[in-house]
Amino acid sequence: PGKDRPSTILVWDVKNPQPIREIPAPVTCLALTPDGTLLASGNRRGETTVWPLPKGEPIPVLPGTSTMVRCLDFVQSPMRGAKGERSWLLAAGYAGGSAAVWDLATGACLSRMSAVGAGELAGFDRNAVAFHPNGTVLAVAGRGAPHLYDVFTGRFLLELGRPAAINWITGVAFSPDGNFLAESGRPFNRGEPGGSQ
Repeated sequence: PGKDRPSTILVWDVKNPQPIREIPAPVTCLALTPDGTLLASGNRRGETTVWPLPKGEPIPVLPGTSTMVRCLDFVQSPMRGAKGERSWLLAAGYAGGSAAVWDLATGACLSRMSAVGAGELAGFDRNAVAFHPNGTVLAVAGRGAPHLYDVFTGRFLLELGRPAAINWITGVAFSPDGNFLAESGRPFNRGEPGGSQ
């Protein structure tokens, strides 16, 4: 894994422009829950930390793959607890080709998604992850076409098309109704960083 450089996370109140929390922590990517109560940060060591907002002790670090965390996304679980509560799920995409989904209520890893066996170009970074709004499907993308996985089992579900103009995907996002998935990207230039092949 790469060496972390000193960095700081700032969370802003945009209605009254001032930081509500400042966190000195190594970071490669961030994600906020839609209700603004939790912040997740990833680092080069493959660790993900979840911070309550506006204050509070961090949730213990979620171990990853020892490779850089490149992207994160939150969604509320479609499953309800004994009292009807719904926990937050957190997805992380890693350098090297894998992704994982965590249940923050239990700290358990629900599933891991590997490029191997899904027809993807194995070994390339996962640059983007996005949950379907219903919380049952995760889109994962890096080099090649976006792939959809079952959140709870990690089972590969579907490979979307691969336009000739895009084979290095930098972002994915579902529409609020879940009917559409947008992707952004560019051609991959041989020899550039971002994958092991």
